[in-house]
Formats: sequence, C-alpha cells, structure tokens
Amino acid sequence: MRASPDQNLAALKANLDALDLRPGMDLAVHSRLLSFGRIPGGVETVYQVLRDAVGPGGTLIFPTYTLPLTSETLYDAATTPSHGMGALSEYARQRPDAVRTDCPMHGHCAIGPKAPGLLNCDPLLSLGPGASFEWMLAEGFHLLLLGCTAQEGATYMHHVEAMVGVPYRSWIDVPRRILRAGSVTDVQCRYYGRARDSRVKNDLSRAEAALKDHPDCVVAPIDASRDSLRAPLAAVDETVRGLLHQDPYALTRQEATP
Repeated sequence: MRASPDQNLAALKANLDALDLRPGMDLAVHSRLLSFGRIPGGVETVYQVLRDAVGPGGTLIFPTYTLPLTSETLYDAATTPSHGMGALSEYARQRPDAVRTDCPMHGHCAIGPKAPGLLNCDPLLSLGPGASFEWMLAEGFHLLLLGCTAQEGATYMHHVEAMVGVPYRSWIDVPRRILRAGSVTDVQCRYYGRARDSRVKNDLSRAEAALKDHPDCVVAPIDASRDSLRAPLAAVDETVRGLLHQDPYALTRQEATP
C-alpha cells in the first residue's frame, strides 16, 4: 500500500533524525526528493524541515550547477536556473535570503550565517585549489546526500580528483559569459575535465562504499533500495584521497571497446 503524504513527511523527518543533524551544523545538500514520495507542502516543507534541524545557526549550501551552458549563453547568478540539480536546489536558489556564486559551471547558493563567505571564493575556479569546495572543507561543512547516491550528488569527490591529480582528467579553460554588476564579461573558467571521447567514465560507487565505512559517516536507510548519508567533508576528503593514492582510477569504470 502506497504511503500517504503525511506518512512520507514523517519518514523524511525520521530519516533526518537518524542522520543526527544538530543545531549549528553546516550542510552541503544534494537531494533526490522522489526517494521520499509526495510531501505535504512540497519542496518548501522539505527545506523547512532541514532548516529546523540545523536551526538559524546552521548554513545550508545547495548545488546550482550550469555545466550545459555555452560560450554564447549568458550566466546571471540572480536568474539563471540550475541544470539537473533538482527541485530543492531550485527552490533554495530563488529564496530571497539566498546568495549565489558567480561561477558559471559549479555555482552554489547558500543560506545562513556563513553564506557571505561563499562569495569570497574565486568564481572562475570550478574545482580544485581556491574553488568553493575548498572553502566548504575549511569551514567544516558536512556532505548531506538526501535520498541520492554519491554518483548522483557527491561532486566534492571530483574536487578531490582535481586536488590530487588523476591521469584521465586535465585542466582546461572553458569560455563563458557572465553578468556582473550589470555588465557582461567574457571569462575563462578553469575546469578539470575528462576527454570527450574517453572510455573512462565516472563511477563513484566504490568511493561511496568506502565512505559508508568511515567512522564519522552516518547512513540512514529510507527503504530497501535507498538511503541518505551525512559525513563531514573532511571524512569525504580523507576517504577519496586514500582511494586515489591506492588506485588513480578508483573513481572510474572502463567502458568496453566496441
């Protein structure tokens, strides 16, 4: 029998309780709300449940990535929608109390006391040294995968690839157009990307399994096939660096040759 919206909301709250979210905790939130079914009040309710969990002293960061933009597409932090980041990120982006970075690739929006600090990151660095991911680590944020897998949401792991260096990626300058203070600027955004024709594909399942074994990681099942995860970014960083030290291809799978 399908659960009612009220039962789904109760399950969401129980899931967050099991993740041991606490007042003042800072979270980088990636989500797949379909994992919880229909919630009364929709995405606004989900946001409020998260806000209640961390209280006014916690900062919530959401991905508002725009990787499909081209050199001809204007990026405006105030209005450009994110691509494929889900309803919760889009809701957060449009809140009047949210701030959003000018990064035209891996931009984030933030709400809470630490939000202004996010804007001090270099917006032309999408990954690696100086990027917003490094700031989140230094500020003690936790990764929250709310009903989604690492493959669906743990972009921080690709930041670690950029910090460590892997043989299947290289630094490239990506041309973008951004709107800043009312003026259009042509910029070059630094990105650590794979070759388009590479048979090496992303696969974060091994890293996710290793992270779940970390003593600081908390996993909360939703049902037989889905769970949520909360871990300090320091634990994510440590786990991924350890895997890449053992095997530079630990975050990939190799496609068969046709």
